[in-house]
Amino acid sequence: MLASIAKFLFGVAILLLATQLFVKLSVKLSSIFRISPLVVGMIVVSFGTTLPELSVAITSSSSGNLGLASGTLIGSTIINFILVFPSAILLGESIRVGTTKTQKNAVILILGTLLFILMQKINISPIIKGIVLILGLVGANYLEYAWGVMGRVQEDKTLIDIFKKEKVTPDLILGLLFSLVGVTVGGLLVVSGIEGFASISGYSTTVLGLTITGIATSLPDVFTSVTSQKNDEDKLTLGHIMGGSLYNLLFIGGIVEIVGGNPGINNFEAIFLLVCVLLFFVIIKFYKGKDIPKWVGIALLILFFVYMYLLSFNARVGS
Repeated sequence: MLASIAKFLFGVAILLLATQLFVKLSVKLSSIFRISPLVVGMIVVSFGTTLPELSVAITSSSSGNLGLASGTLIGSTIINFILVFPSAILLGESIRVGTTKTQKNAVILILGTLLFILMQKINISPIIKGIVLILGLVGANYLEYAWGVMGRVQEDKTLIDIFKKEKVTPDLILGLLFSLVGVTVGGLLVVSGIEGFASISGYSTTVLGLTITGIATSLPDVFTSVTSQKNDEDKLTLGHIMGGSLYNLLFIGGIVEIVGGNPGINNFEAIFLLVCVLLFFVIIKFYKGKDIPKWVGIALLILFFVYMYLLSFNARVGS
């Protein structure tokens, strides 16, 4: 028990330091490549903060524990919208929603979610499913970058014009690599610590993945979102939440299919996942060009507790 507590606390400390450094350096990437922080959040920051989920998913799926793998990637995605997002709303400065690329990327997120659910339901080779999912992410990232380049002379022109001229330096590369290692190590220590607590619970690995492991691997996302929002990086925050969800479903989902086979998704998971994604889309569509009020964050947190209760209730009924 003491070892689990030590792992958890040490992991949280590493995550806090690594995510602060990662966000700071990621903002510099916007200046270097002269593209919106939204794009950097969706492509770069998202990849870094999903490394714990990737590590857990590969380890569990390669050992045949598909329940933990699927539960982790689905649970972590759901938690992005009902814990990470409201944490940024409530603990940071006001989130001002963009007017163009944010909504476009949210549509891509909906399509990516539907593609993931479809791949879990149809009966074809898991390898083919995995390739389709990963290609879906490649296509999404290409669109995101293309929109970011177009934005230089359109909606992001004012922002891009005030960027300082930056160059890629060795210390920037080393800093990014160091922070990525820190996020990964910290995330895995947190997961290991929480799984130690949960080992005596008797719940299935799928339920643990949807709850305990999903929350643990989402802590880098929570810290990153809150840190970026406190630095008034609205675009980085929203891009990271959307991009992280796409990486979970398309990249990690594709890897799990290829390595371990089809993990599957039940109707409750599919419906709740889709509801969360659509709710996120409605919020950023309704508050287009406006600040998201704090009561929205409170409502999403209430939905988080409803989600945890429903999973706990289903686990008890199924036991």
